[in-house]
Amino acid sequence: MDLIVGGSILIAVLIVVGGVLWLKDLKVTSTLVNYTLLVPNVGTLQMGDPVLVNGVKKGIVGGIAICRDSVAVTLRLDKDIPLTDSCKFTIQNIGILGERMIGVQLSSKGARYAPSGKGRSPISYIPGSCDAGIGEALGMVGTVLGEAEVLVKDVSGILGQTVGDTAFIRSFRAIVKRLDHVTAMAEALVANNKNDVDEAIGNMHAISVEVRDIIEDNRAHIDTIAGNGARITDEVLSITDQVDSVAVTLRGMLADIENGQGTVGMLIEDEGFSRDLKRSLADVDTLVKEVNKDGLKLRLTFRKKRKW
Repeated sequence: MDLIVGGSILIAVLIVVGGVLWLKDLKVTSTLVNYTLLVPNVGTLQMGDPVLVNGVKKGIVGGIAICRDSVAVTLRLDKDIPLTDSCKFTIQNIGILGERMIGVQLSSKGARYAPSGKGRSPISYIPGSCDAGIGEALGMVGTVLGEAEVLVKDVSGILGQTVGDTAFIRSFRAIVKRLDHVTAMAEALVANNKNDVDEAIGNMHAISVEVRDIIEDNRAHIDTIAGNGARITDEVLSITDQVDSVAVTLRGMLADIENGQGTVGMLIEDEGFSRDLKRSLADVDTLVKEVNKDGLKLRLTFRKKRKW
């Protein structure tokens, strides 16, 4: 009996282990190596979730740990999988209940990553990303519902202040009546003056036809006037340039005069010339006063010529 019980227990254990291995889709003979993936968030990822390489299951999630402001995820992959720095690692959603997996998109370009086993220091972190899943979507639903509730309250308040307000309804009805009255007056005005309106439209058409004929008949003169205008514009621009040149020359002359350069500048800066000029003006003023008072006096002096 003891042998039968022991054999039954051993067979049950083997069946359980085999079933677990079959359910986990693990290969006892395969050699697994570790890689460390660094992601900002793992969502609902758990240890034991599958790692798919180009859609084929080649490993599992071996561990999850906080690493500074990110999360370090240990991947247990077949050692025959070549991982390079150009491969893409993404935490993806695979079920409606929030199940997660890690998807690896292989690429032969770039440098190859070395496995991070025991005794390897420092650990080589592989950058990865995390797609939004059911959990994140459900979390956003709460935010959306809160914002929708605020929006409904705002809309209800606006409707209460407008459609639900009797004063607003009375004002709106009064405005509608006035618009109807204005519309009726406009229709009556057009109906009563239909002939005048038609005549005015006909006159405007005739005027436009006459203006067009005048333009066609005098197109040559108009072109000549346009050409003359362009030539006058060129001449005005030339005169403007000349005026600018003259202004520059005058500024230079004034600068030379202020610096005492040139004849005018020297005369202005010469103090002796200024004093002589003032004295000469005073003598002329004295002479004019004497002429006005006593008349012009001539003084003649005769000198005897010497004989040699």
